[in-house]
Amino acid sequence: MFDTLIRNIKTSYYGWKEEWTEKTADRPPLETIYRAFRIWRNREFVRHINHDEIVTQVADDAVLKSRYSFMVVMSCGIAILGLLLSSPAVIIGAMLISPLMGPIAGLGFSLTDVDFRQMKRSLEAIIVGTVLAVLISYLIVKLSPITDATPEILARTRPNLFDLLVAIFSGLAGAYATIYQRGGTIVGVAIATALMPPLAVVGYGLAVSSWTVAGGASFLFMTNLLAIALSFAIMAKWYGFGHKHSPSYTIWQSVVTFAVFIILSIPLGISLMNIAYQSYFTKSARSQINTLYEDAYSRITSFNIRFDSDDSVFLEAVVVTDKPVRDVNTKLSDSLKDQARGAVLSSIDQVILSRAQQKQAEAAQNVLPAATVSVPLDAAQIEMNTAQSTEQRIRQSISFNISNILVDPDTMTVSVFATNSRANTLSSLRASEANLSTRFDGWNIHIVPAVRALPYLYFETGSVDLNAAETEKLADILWALQRWDINGVEVIGFASSTGAGRTLNTQLAQERAETVARLLNNGGVEAVSRSDYLSNQQISLERELGRTRFQRVEIRLKPEDEE
Repeated sequence: MFDTLIRNIKTSYYGWKEEWTEKTADRPPLETIYRAFRIWRNREFVRHINHDEIVTQVADDAVLKSRYSFMVVMSCGIAILGLLLSSPAVIIGAMLISPLMGPIAGLGFSLTDVDFRQMKRSLEAIIVGTVLAVLISYLIVKLSPITDATPEILARTRPNLFDLLVAIFSGLAGAYATIYQRGGTIVGVAIATALMPPLAVVGYGLAVSSWTVAGGASFLFMTNLLAIALSFAIMAKWYGFGHKHSPSYTIWQSVVTFAVFIILSIPLGISLMNIAYQSYFTKSARSQINTLYEDAYSRITSFNIRFDSDDSVFLEAVVVTDKPVRDVNTKLSDSLKDQARGAVLSSIDQVILSRAQQKQAEAAQNVLPAATVSVPLDAAQIEMNTAQSTEQRIRQSISFNISNILVDPDTMTVSVFATNSRANTLSSLRASEANLSTRFDGWNIHIVPAVRALPYLYFETGSVDLNAAETEKLADILWALQRWDINGVEVIGFASSTGAGRTLNTQLAQERAETVARLLNNGGVEAVSRSDYLSNQQISLERELGRTRFQRVEIRLKPEDEE
């Protein structure tokens, strides 16, 4: 087998050398290089491809058929259910039956072959499939009792660099599989992954009347569609497909095709520019936050940035630090305004922990991996002393994710360090602590939640009193502050723009803050209150996020020099 491989390499080399020598004799250097490149591409990539057979197969797969329509409906139906359930496995299952690869391959090859008839058939199939997908997802969301925007849905509302790379690589792989007629079904899954979920999110956005979601998903779909189609066209051109395989080719058609390429490239270029701007700004924002805390022992535990349609930027972050920065939001917004296309609004929550406290928390989180602990007992463990046996039983009784457990037999105290996961809410951890304390009488069990931004407390319109649900949430917050050994906080009240004017809304925000501060003081935590009503900045955000979001109180850890 090795001898055969060497013989084939020699044959290919000498055959290429002979052809190159014959066709490039007495040519200028640049022309010689160009001809040598064409000879090499022709021998290695073009000659062994059955172009006519592939063109015929692509044309047949790109035609609108009843089977294609049925599979689009089924695929998008499963996809929207997976998005609503936030289940990647269900979404991938929907991609296995998606038929989108056929028409897209037809569109890409039609651009290369200058076949407008094929282009028309492919576009018809893509348009009909798009309409059917959006319609079925719209109907399912309308009939579904679950309509909350899940992370899987929100991830498809704005194109980013990785989405575009997935589309390009999927298109190149799809063209390769089509040309070599192998692995097309598997590659089709990747192509469908870049297209079908955004289509389902478009239907979701229309069903819940969220034009931001629908518009963002539409832009993502169009960007990915153009990237995949152009990737098909480029790969087909590389393998020698072109005007020789078109039934009616003219120079005019070639000019029109070139113009189509340019037109399709414009939105793709705009998208690339936006993606580059957002990636650069996000990186710069992180760097600027680190610069603001360069004199402190700190780390960013949460970071989120949103680019709005009016070019404004809204940045949220949680920073754990031993030295708080005064007016951090103003300083951050000012430092980024020259790099942004519009206004910059920032909301930085500063969690104040000493260096020793941070290192203790980091050590506790690094001792064991984040996993649900379940240690079976064997005969040797049963013979352990009472304290060790109780520790093992406590470990087995824990049903949430933890990073470590510290047991002090002398004081009969158990400290359980929970991981920073969505499932470990303050409410569930507090309830688990009460349950464990009841089951293990005589032991002092403390569950320590991971340091995080505290949840907001919401008020009903015009009210300064917490309802029962928010009062219980405040009890969870007070419990968390006690577990973190936090003795001082700042309470900031907000109000929506509903009401008789700025003065009354500012007063309402202040009264809400005072209500929460009074309850915290009664619980042993020193709290100072203030209002923060910025009507000019709020109104545009209220239209998108809703007024309820601004009928709230935030609890932030108070800087040490103010305690």
